[in-house]
Amino acid sequence: MSEFARPYALDALGDRPVSNAIEADAAECAALAKRFGVLAIGKLEAKFKIRRVRAGRAVRVQGTVAGEVTQACVVSLAPVRQTIRATFATLYVPEADLKPIELDEEGAVNLDAFLGDEELEEALPDGPLDLGEIAAQEFAVAIDPYPRAEGAAFQGTWGEDPGKVSPFADLKAKLEKRKD
Repeated sequence: MSEFARPYALDALGDRPVSNAIEADAAECAALAKRFGVLAIGKLEAKFKIRRVRAGRAVRVQGTVAGEVTQACVVSLAPVRQTIRATFATLYVPEADLKPIELDEEGAVNLDAFLGDEELEEALPDGPLDLGEIAAQEFAVAIDPYPRAEGAAFQGTWGEDPGKVSPFADLKAKLEKRKD
Protein backbone atom coordinates (compact mmCIF):
# COMPACT_ATOMS: atom_id res chain seq x y z
CA MET A 1 0.00 0.00 0.00
CA SER A 2 1.36 3.39 -1.02
CA GLU A 3 2.00 6.17 1.51
CA PHE A 4 -0.25 8.32 -0.71
CA ALA A 5 -2.98 5.90 -1.82
CA ARG A 6 -5.77 7.33 -3.95
CA PRO A 7 -7.48 4.38 -5.63
CA TYR A 8 -9.57 5.09 -8.71
CA ALA A 9 -11.99 2.35 -9.77
CA LEU A 10 -11.51 1.83 -13.50
CA ASP A 11 -14.84 0.03 -13.85
CA ALA A 12 -16.49 3.40 -13.12
CA LEU A 13 -14.68 4.95 -16.10
CA GLY A 14 -17.02 5.33 -19.06
CA ASP A 15 -16.43 6.63 -22.57
CA ARG A 16 -15.97 10.26 -21.49
CA PRO A 17 -12.70 11.57 -20.04
CA VAL A 18 -12.68 12.16 -16.29
CA SER A 19 -10.69 14.83 -14.47
CA ASN A 20 -9.42 14.25 -10.97
CA ALA A 21 -7.25 16.23 -8.56
CA ILE A 22 -5.50 14.98 -5.44
CA GLU A 23 -3.28 16.46 -2.73
CA ALA A 24 -1.11 14.79 -0.12
CA ASP A 25 -1.65 15.72 3.52
CA ALA A 26 1.20 16.48 5.95
CA ALA A 27 1.55 12.86 7.13
CA GLU A 28 1.63 11.55 3.55
CA CYS A 29 4.24 14.18 2.59
CA ALA A 30 6.39 13.13 5.58
CA ALA A 31 6.12 9.43 4.66
CA LEU A 32 7.01 10.13 1.03
CA ALA A 33 9.98 12.29 2.10
CA LYS A 34 11.29 9.34 4.09
CA ARG A 35 10.74 6.98 1.15
CA PHE A 36 12.53 9.31 -1.30
CA GLY A 37 15.37 10.12 1.09
CA VAL A 38 14.78 13.88 1.11
CA LEU A 39 14.60 16.27 4.06
CA ALA A 40 10.96 17.27 3.50
CA ILE A 41 8.13 17.46 1.04
CA GLY A 42 6.19 20.64 1.70
CA LYS A 43 3.46 20.07 -0.84
CA LEU A 44 2.45 17.48 -3.40
CA GLU A 45 -0.57 17.75 -5.65
CA ALA A 46 -1.57 16.26 -8.96
CA LYS A 47 -4.22 16.75 -11.61
CA PHE A 48 -5.27 13.92 -13.87
CA LYS A 49 -7.23 13.41 -17.06
CA ILE A 50 -8.23 9.76 -17.38
CA ARG A 51 -9.88 8.27 -20.44
CA ARG A 52 -10.44 5.00 -22.21
CA VAL A 53 -8.67 4.50 -25.55
CA ARG A 54 -8.10 1.70 -28.06
CA ALA A 55 -11.78 0.74 -28.17
CA GLY A 56 -11.94 0.75 -24.37
CA ARG A 57 -9.16 -1.83 -23.90
CA ALA A 58 -6.61 0.69 -22.57
CA VAL A 59 -6.64 3.68 -20.24
CA ARG A 60 -4.61 6.83 -20.84
CA VAL A 61 -3.64 8.86 -17.78
CA GLN A 62 -2.27 12.35 -18.42
CA GLY A 63 -1.60 15.03 -15.93
CA THR A 64 0.62 17.30 -13.96
CA VAL A 65 2.34 16.90 -10.62
CA ALA A 66 3.45 19.88 -8.57
CA GLY A 67 4.92 20.52 -5.17
CA GLU A 68 7.87 21.52 -3.06
CA VAL A 69 10.78 19.41 -1.85
CA THR A 70 13.69 20.21 0.46
CA GLN A 71 16.90 18.22 0.04
CA ALA A 72 20.43 18.34 1.37
CA CYS A 73 22.93 20.11 -0.89
CA VAL A 74 25.36 17.58 -2.40
CA VAL A 75 28.28 19.86 -1.50
CA SER A 76 27.47 21.59 1.80
CA LEU A 77 24.49 19.54 3.10
CA ALA A 78 22.60 22.83 3.51
CA PRO A 79 18.86 22.57 2.86
CA VAL A 80 17.91 23.25 -0.77
CA ARG A 81 14.29 23.91 -1.65
CA GLN A 82 13.01 23.02 -5.11
CA THR A 83 9.65 23.66 -6.72
CA ILE A 84 8.47 20.72 -8.81
CA ARG A 85 6.15 20.95 -11.80
CA ALA A 86 6.07 18.14 -14.33
CA THR A 87 3.69 16.70 -16.88
CA PHE A 88 3.25 13.03 -17.64
CA ALA A 89 1.28 10.61 -19.79
CA THR A 90 1.05 6.85 -19.38
CA LEU A 91 -0.97 4.31 -21.29
CA TYR A 92 -2.24 1.37 -19.22
CA VAL A 93 -2.85 -1.66 -21.40
CA PRO A 94 -3.76 -5.30 -20.75
CA GLU A 95 -0.61 -7.22 -19.85
CA ALA A 96 -0.88 -9.31 -23.02
CA ASP A 97 -0.68 -6.10 -25.10
CA LEU A 98 2.55 -4.80 -23.54
CA LYS A 99 5.42 -4.33 -25.96
CA PRO A 100 8.29 -6.77 -25.43
CA ILE A 101 11.49 -5.24 -24.13
CA GLU A 102 14.25 -5.38 -26.75
CA LEU A 103 17.91 -5.41 -25.80
CA ASP A 104 20.72 -3.89 -27.83
CA GLU A 105 24.06 -5.54 -28.65
CA GLU A 106 25.44 -4.78 -25.16
CA GLY A 107 22.39 -6.21 -23.42
CA ALA A 108 20.92 -2.84 -22.41
CA VAL A 109 17.28 -1.92 -22.94
CA ASN A 110 16.83 -0.38 -26.38
CA LEU A 111 14.80 2.66 -25.32
CA ASP A 112 14.21 3.84 -28.90
CA ALA A 113 12.54 0.54 -29.78
CA PHE A 114 10.82 0.33 -26.39
CA LEU A 115 9.26 3.80 -26.47
CA GLY A 116 9.52 4.91 -30.07
CA ASP A 117 7.37 7.99 -30.58
CA GLU A 118 4.75 6.69 -28.18
CA GLU A 119 4.15 7.20 -24.50
CA LEU A 120 5.18 4.84 -21.75
CA GLU A 121 3.01 1.72 -21.44
CA GLU A 122 2.27 -0.10 -18.21
CA ALA A 123 0.09 -3.06 -17.38
CA LEU A 124 -3.49 -2.36 -16.35
CA PRO A 125 -3.91 -3.26 -12.70
CA ASP A 126 -6.36 -6.00 -11.70
CA GLY A 127 -8.08 -3.60 -9.31
CA PRO A 128 -8.23 0.15 -9.04
CA LEU A 129 -5.58 2.46 -10.45
CA ASP A 130 -3.65 4.17 -7.62
CA LEU A 131 -3.52 7.84 -8.64
CA GLY A 132 -1.54 8.70 -5.50
CA GLU A 133 1.21 6.24 -6.37
CA ILE A 134 1.31 7.57 -9.95
CA ALA A 135 1.69 11.12 -8.59
CA ALA A 136 4.36 10.02 -6.09
CA GLN A 137 6.43 8.28 -8.76
CA GLU A 138 6.18 11.19 -11.21
CA PHE A 139 7.14 13.60 -8.40
CA ALA A 140 10.15 11.46 -7.46
CA VAL A 141 11.41 11.38 -11.05
CA ALA A 142 11.21 15.19 -11.23
CA ILE A 143 13.37 15.73 -8.12
CA ASP A 144 16.86 17.07 -8.87
CA PRO A 145 19.24 14.19 -8.09
CA TYR A 146 22.13 16.59 -7.33
CA PRO A 147 20.74 19.64 -5.53
CA ARG A 148 23.20 22.43 -4.89
CA ALA A 149 22.79 25.36 -2.53
CA GLU A 150 23.42 28.77 -4.05
CA GLY A 151 27.14 29.51 -4.02
CA ALA A 152 28.11 25.99 -2.94
CA ALA A 153 31.33 24.87 -4.60
CA PHE A 154 33.24 21.66 -4.17
CA GLN A 155 36.57 22.22 -2.45
CA GLY A 156 38.16 18.84 -3.06
CA THR A 157 41.83 17.98 -2.77
CA TRP A 158 42.30 18.33 -6.51
CA GLY A 159 40.84 21.87 -6.64
CA GLU A 160 39.43 23.39 -9.78
CA ASP A 161 42.00 21.72 -12.04
CA PRO A 162 41.49 17.93 -11.88
CA GLY A 163 44.83 17.44 -13.67
CA LYS A 164 46.68 19.11 -10.79
CA VAL A 165 46.15 16.43 -8.15
CA SER A 166 44.17 13.36 -9.12
CA PRO A 167 41.63 11.95 -6.69
CA PHE A 168 43.38 8.62 -7.35
CA ALA A 169 46.88 9.91 -6.54
CA ASP A 170 46.75 8.30 -3.09
CA LEU A 171 45.80 4.93 -4.58
CA LYS A 172 48.52 5.23 -7.21
CA ALA A 173 51.14 5.95 -4.52
CA LYS A 174 50.06 2.90 -2.52
CA LEU A 175 50.21 0.65 -5.58
CA GLU A 176 53.69 1.92 -6.46
CA LYS A 177 54.81 1.37 -2.87
CA ARG A 178 53.65 -2.29 -3.07
CA LYS A 179 55.80 -2.82 -6.18
CA ASP A 180 58.95 -1.84 -4.24
